[in-house]
Amino acid sequence: MPKKVTIKQIKQSSLTAILTSMPRVAYIGLVWTLILFITSMLNNELTGMRALNEALTELTKKATTIDPDAFQSVIANYSGNLHPIGPLLSTLLSLLMLVVEAGFMWYTLRVSRGQKSDVKSLFDGFAHFGRLLLLRILQNLALFVGLLFFIAPGIILHYSFSMAVYICYDNPEMSAIKCLQASVTMMKGHKFELFKLHFSFIGWYALELLSANVMYFIYPLISCWVSLFYGVSASAFYNNLIGFVPSPPVVEV
Repeated sequence: MPKKVTIKQIKQSSLTAILTSMPRVAYIGLVWTLILFITSMLNNELTGMRALNEALTELTKKATTIDPDAFQSVIANYSGNLHPIGPLLSTLLSLLMLVVEAGFMWYTLRVSRGQKSDVKSLFDGFAHFGRLLLLRILQNLALFVGLLFFIAPGIILHYSFSMAVYICYDNPEMSAIKCLQASVTMMKGHKFELFKLHFSFIGWYALELLSANVMYFIYPLISCWVSLFYGVSASAFYNNLIGFVPSPPVVEV
């Protein structure tokens, strides 16, 4: 049975783990932020979304009201100029990122446990590519199906499967299906606790959103910090569920 800890205690222990791992954790966090930025730009280019957004922005600047014919013309031009290979490449890139995201979750898990790691660990998921890819696809598919049947089922499924990637790390021989099943069992009676942890970061998410639209120059730093702080906190939540007691942290140099 997991030890009863508060959200404040989880976040405090996570903050300590992050600060103890400085400066290496900051470098890796910035690399992760850069990866997200590059893949986002590539996806926008491959799907033509950047060009479409620019065209729509230009259209709204020129007129006080939206002309339906002009709007349809922009959409038709977008569809006509979109190369068929673009969306395919974007889909493949998104599938690869599902595995890289799992690698980042594994990295934050090691940080939460006081274990030393380096930037190459972001790509550790590729050593378990098939298993992780299937797990992540099933996670997202279940969320999508759940959201189709109102919002609540999707949220419940999201929290039920939320520990599967961590379980996959601790149990390298366990199949993707078994990891998802184990996560469902583990999260019984704990979904609302994890929701409260998520909600406690709402101020950080708001600041990240504000910086993305107003304070562009500090957005990468804020995004990096939020990703690390939340990632390590979620990992600490998992550690508590399984009764894992982190060893004394390794001081990074």
